[in-house]
Amino acid sequence: MAIKKWKAFRSDYVLLICVAVCYGAFLVSPQVGVFDWLKELAYFEFIRDSLLHHQSFPFWWWNRPLGTPYPALNHTSLFIANPETFMFSPFIWICAFVETVWFIKLLTAIHLCIGIAGVYMLADRVGWNESQRRIFFIGFLLSPFLIQHLTIGYTPWLNIMFFPWLIYYWAKPSVVSWVYQGAIYAIILLQGGTHVCAWFFCFFLIWEFCIAIRERSPRHFLIQLGLIIPIFLLAAVRIIPTYQVFGSFRQAIEPGYSLTNFMEWSLLPPTVNQSVKNYAQVIQQVPTWDGAHFWWLIFPLFGLLTVRSLWDWKYDNAHSTLLLYYPETLAFTISALLLLSFDGVFSGIIGFVSEFIVNIEVIGSLEKYPYRWAIPAYFAAVLFVADYGKILSFDYLTSDLFQILLAAPLMWACLSWSSLAVSVNPQQYVLPKVKKKEAVVAQPKEALLLKESSFNPSGIRFKLTDKKVKEVVIGLPHVPKRDLAFVTVKGGGIPRHADGADHIEISTHAPERVRIEFHRDNLWIYPIRVTIASWITLLIFQVIARVTGAE
Repeated sequence: MAIKKWKAFRSDYVLLICVAVCYGAFLVSPQVGVFDWLKELAYFEFIRDSLLHHQSFPFWWWNRPLGTPYPALNHTSLFIANPETFMFSPFIWICAFVETVWFIKLLTAIHLCIGIAGVYMLADRVGWNESQRRIFFIGFLLSPFLIQHLTIGYTPWLNIMFFPWLIYYWAKPSVVSWVYQGAIYAIILLQGGTHVCAWFFCFFLIWEFCIAIRERSPRHFLIQLGLIIPIFLLAAVRIIPTYQVFGSFRQAIEPGYSLTNFMEWSLLPPTVNQSVKNYAQVIQQVPTWDGAHFWWLIFPLFGLLTVRSLWDWKYDNAHSTLLLYYPETLAFTISALLLLSFDGVFSGIIGFVSEFIVNIEVIGSLEKYPYRWAIPAYFAAVLFVADYGKILSFDYLTSDLFQILLAAPLMWACLSWSSLAVSVNPQQYVLPKVKKKEAVVAQPKEALLLKESSFNPSGIRFKLTDKKVKEVVIGLPHVPKRDLAFVTVKGGGIPRHADGADHIEISTHAPERVRIEFHRDNLWIYPIRVTIASWITLLIFQVIARVTGAE
């Protein structure tokens, strides 16, 4: 018994070392990656500087000399509505104690710990044996997907680490588990993981729909759909301003995978298919940084287990699995997500439904890259292989040799991307500085303009000393029309949007009494108030569940 426990501990210890090796260089190096790191550093530096030096949330951001057209930035000047920032992360307070680069590294380490803890908690809840837990650990935590996107500068993908926790609460249905699932989705949204939230929510929704058909009961599907309620309550501070600004935002859906590039990227390590070297290359209309998802043995094992699950379904062979009551439903869900990632499928479905049933083009704008649907498909396939793989009764699936064979190429891929993730000195990225907004009084009968800067407090007072001036125009540069609702004027004057110009003008006869406010309903405390109210709602849900015995 002692020998078995030692072997189990030794194997887990080795796996933890493997994770440390894959991410160690990125976590300890002062260097950063390529491509979108300018944007990520600018986001975090802007939040940190606003909170630390100006004691205010960074609501507005006009000064954005990033040099690259990012849709979330170009669409609005309202930073609080940007759906891909960590502005409302529970960990954002840590940035007050460390520099921006090290805060991002620490944030990565925290989410890796969340993912590791989730794997062990999930394995314990569903009763996986050691081999099943290790297969899931390897496929989930040693996948190069996360380090690949840290390399090119997209930190919201850290929210992927919450996937085991979603499965953990889904596996044992109860009112409390339902609320906690909603809380996890809310945290993902608050941390800028809009895409991640959409992937996982759609994954569970499709899965529950398949189970509902299998059981001929819509109960669990409706429960899953009802998660929209706690998600909205707990993430209202992110959802409301984002919807107000991006509600009419539309993007054209990009092309998806071809069979050729999917098979090449999924089965060949990135150093073999040159996806690391050519990280900025677009192959058959799919970019390497998003399309080169390395599945390795997970893909053929998924195919084999899918055939077996369909065989058991056809001949009604009942197999008692730990997590999957109907394995064929998960196999169908993964296949459906994979199908969406191929060229023309996702855009065709969106177009057909929008044309003949109801307009759902907003979903296409939410995720305009079809090949990203392969991401939740991969992690679901890892779950499928870990849980249902024991049905095959192949000894090699539980052997150390198989686990090494599964882990080694995945680690190789991680290390390949990791070398690129520490290739740039962050000082090379010139970031916009946060400044107090100031009013500049121009010559009489000319416009008052606001200096180009990136930050403003809750409002600005104007005072014109020249009493002879009967009327002035106050201009707010780089404020699109969609932001007009967030600008109010007190003391005279009505804001309007100038035709053909990307700014708001306020014409007033009494500039000495004018105060322009860039918020509604006291936005300075709006995030705090809504967040506190939302999490109090979560506690109320828990108390009700425990009192009524609905755990």
